[in-house]
Amino acid sequence: MRTPRIRCLHPLCLGGLILALTFIAWDCILRIRSVDRVTAVRGVWTDPPEEDPQSPTGVTLGRRNLVLPYESIDGYHWIMQTEQMFAQGEPRVRHVEYDNAPVGREVHWASPFRWWLGLVGWAHHLITGRSLPLSVERAALYANPLLLGLSLLGLVPLVAQRFGVVAGMVLAISSAGIASYQGFYGAAEPDHHGLATMCGLLSVLFIVSAGGGWIRQTPTIPITGPKNLVGWLLPFPPARRWFIASGIAGGVGLWVSAASQVLVLVGIGLAAACSAWLSKKSPAEKKLCFYEPGLWRHWGIAGAVTSLACYLIEYFPAGSGWRLEVNHPLYALAWAGGGELLSVWARWCTRGRWIAQPRDSLFILAAAIAVMLMPVILATTHPDTFWVADSFLFRLHRTYIEEFQPLFRPTRPLTYFTILLLLPMLSLAMATVLVRRERHQPVSASLLTLGFMPAAMLFLCSLQQSRWFGVSCGLLLAGFVLLTCLSFELGLFRRLRIWLVVFFLGCAVSAPARTFALWHGGGVTTEHDVYQLAIRDLAHWLRFRAGTEPCVVASSPTLSSFFIFHGGVQGLGTFYWENLEGLRTTADLFAADSADDAYRIVREHGITHLVMVSWDDFVKEYVRLVRDLPAKADVPSDTFALRLISTKILPPWLRLLPYRFPDTTALHGQAVFVFEVVPPQSPDEVAARMTSFLLEVGETKTASRFVPVLAQYSDSLLAWITRAQVAAVRHDDVSFREAMTGCQRCSDQDKTLALEDRLRLGTLLAIAGEIDAARDQYARCNEILTEKNVRHLPTSVAFDFLYHAPRLGAPSPPQAMLELLFQLLPPRSREQLRASIAPGTGQ
Repeated sequence: MRTPRIRCLHPLCLGGLILALTFIAWDCILRIRSVDRVTAVRGVWTDPPEEDPQSPTGVTLGRRNLVLPYESIDGYHWIMQTEQMFAQGEPRVRHVEYDNAPVGREVHWASPFRWWLGLVGWAHHLITGRSLPLSVERAALYANPLLLGLSLLGLVPLVAQRFGVVAGMVLAISSAGIASYQGFYGAAEPDHHGLATMCGLLSVLFIVSAGGGWIRQTPTIPITGPKNLVGWLLPFPPARRWFIASGIAGGVGLWVSAASQVLVLVGIGLAAACSAWLSKKSPAEKKLCFYEPGLWRHWGIAGAVTSLACYLIEYFPAGSGWRLEVNHPLYALAWAGGGELLSVWARWCTRGRWIAQPRDSLFILAAAIAVMLMPVILATTHPDTFWVADSFLFRLHRTYIEEFQPLFRPTRPLTYFTILLLLPMLSLAMATVLVRRERHQPVSASLLTLGFMPAAMLFLCSLQQSRWFGVSCGLLLAGFVLLTCLSFELGLFRRLRIWLVVFFLGCAVSAPARTFALWHGGGVTTEHDVYQLAIRDLAHWLRFRAGTEPCVVASSPTLSSFFIFHGGVQGLGTFYWENLEGLRTTADLFAADSADDAYRIVREHGITHLVMVSWDDFVKEYVRLVRDLPAKADVPSDTFALRLISTKILPPWLRLLPYRFPDTTALHGQAVFVFEVVPPQSPDEVAARMTSFLLEVGETKTASRFVPVLAQYSDSLLAWITRAQVAAVRHDDVSFREAMTGCQRCSDQDKTLALEDRLRLGTLLAIAGEIDAARDQYARCNEILTEKNVRHLPTSVAFDFLYHAPRLGAPSPPQAMLELLFQLLPPRSREQLRASIAPGTGQ
């Protein structure tokens, strides 16, 4: 069959592309359906927030409904920052208020992915007419699969034209089929890692496309026999263009993720040095091709210029300061110097001399200084310029974040899926064998080195931090393309053809296997889904209680992101290096030596709630971090948070809120503690509030133990009201009558009662049969109802008032307050209560 001039139209290449795009679409649809199914689950304590075009999030009170997969925590922040970008009308997000309350924190996530997410969201908004924030949320579900599909539409024809139709097919199928790479573009996982890895892949692929530094001597060479590889090489001008394209891709990669791209560039540099060394021996085709060292200078300059231009786009005119965790002019300077040093090294390897003319010595010295400047500055100033190296953050990431832990560790089981994930790494061993075999053929040996060594370096890095494994798999695609070209297009390794096909297809099985498992699993809700739904319900409840008032939640780093996103509240300590101050503050709070120290932190940061959840409270971890203890060390019990949990003895400025998780199988045995920061309470108020909390959560026996404590405050109306509550729940008529008598003796204090205590007193009077007094108490409560104090009412208090007031003939509160009282109730209780209220009561 004659190969078409437009190679991507060859049935083999076109079929591979269609197959890859079909799989990406299928995987996307399945994942979005799964997310929609979980998101649609109704809350237990609150109704799903309604849409509100005036809200910055598109729903009431700044809350959000969307539940992404548990591992997509970063996606929540990308969505929030994109919404902020539109709300503030500023294309670059440099600061967020939702974290590190009350001052917020810096943001150094690069803009390209935020712009892409915003573009897709804006298009969704124009097509559907939904509000822009909700369109951004929806776009976040498919923005990454769309990015992968569009990249394949552009890259596969390019690869097919340069490397052959089989190579184009391999790229398409491998990109969609290797789970560790395709996972970067997963639906409902909005993140920049896919874009960053793609830039790394292009950096390597374009250098290989250029011939890795080898230049064809004459414009045209007959492509026959063993000269196939030489004929495949390019003349100097197009080769230089490929090197410049590689530099541009790498410069954009530095912009998107400096952490990833720096390792890729180091890998390319090492591969280039080895490639030049392998080219030291004169090839048999010396008259037909040669190694051009100057191409590396062009590569370095192109990358440096692109990196600097991207820095200006991101930070001009303010600049980023000395934040070396992200793209910075120092990286551009080091890259330009590195390109010059590679050129010098290649000149010495291939031509036997370091310099072409005397003045080149100055260029070498300047290049060496440019390369060394960055590590010297990092080594001497890292506490101020490279927060990731801070001992607190380093131990936090290394010990408690999975992607910063080694790839192989005892806690990770070896399953068939793990084997499928690791299968592409066998190509590194294959490439090593081929390079050794081709050591006397420097063109093929150097190309294989450049195609596989960057991926090998990233794989070695993943042995220390597993987050680099996916990047390594992405870089391997360049090696796959090259090896396919050498075998099928140029005929170098004819005996490997069938084995390469089998191997590449085997590597591309992992993603379909994962998707098939999702499809076969159907509507299974995972444990993590249940946990997220529980936290979403709690976040909605907290935000509803606060209304438009400030709500600042201190919790574990992971839960803080959930509360911020779903509740629209402010957090303190999320898992990001820009939030070093907030993380330290949260750790200091939970690990405080005394309640006074904790209260000082609470007041300084305006914290309104402390939330601890049994499956992720992070309290012991905070203590170990603050006290510099090993990960498995025993934790002293004298810290503030641990005393709260173990003794339940609260300082006077804290109050436990009666929130409980739903009584479901998935949440069986899980506990939550929601502490509200309140003005300092008197001793009788502390005892009364704790007793009421225990009654609310059904711990009647434990609440009864506080009765002797309350008895010490015989002149406190609040203490008598609480004692009457306990007696009523226990059906102890004698104690109930005694407590109600005590309430009458202290009735002169009722003017100082809070709304919830007045309502409790009215309910107790109704239970005691004192109808007129109960009706009068309820009527007086109607006079002091405000949105703020109604929102802070306990659920049981609101229920009792709504149940008894119409039966007593008490005046109905204003309609707005009445509806607000009903919204305090869980949806099921609300409907039951509405149905039980007789018509004609006005409610």
